Amino acid sequence: MTNSDSEDHKQDLENLLKKVEVPVKAVLGKSEIAVNDFLMLQPGDIIRLERRVENELDVYVGMYKKFTAVPGTDHDRYAVRITSVYREEEEES
Repeated sequence: MTNSDSEDHKQDLENLLKKVEVPVKAVLGKSEIAVNDFLMLQPGDIIRLERRVENELDVYVGMYKKFTAVPGTDHDRYAVRITSVYREEEEES
């Protein structure tokens, strides 16, 4: 493989990766409720989360925690503002 072929291959891979859709989710918090309570939920009911309002949210890319963020809006849509990047090496310490 020549250097030119290698560069073309690299560019092809980069172009393919740019088109990949990855699920991103911001988790407001977690809660445990009884199955019966879950089945009885109605509009207007409140589920209390373990996280305080002022705490940052965890943001996952796929199944992996990658960021922390604070909630907000962008024009007329919900949004999050990234406050820190979670590095895998931080998990090991």
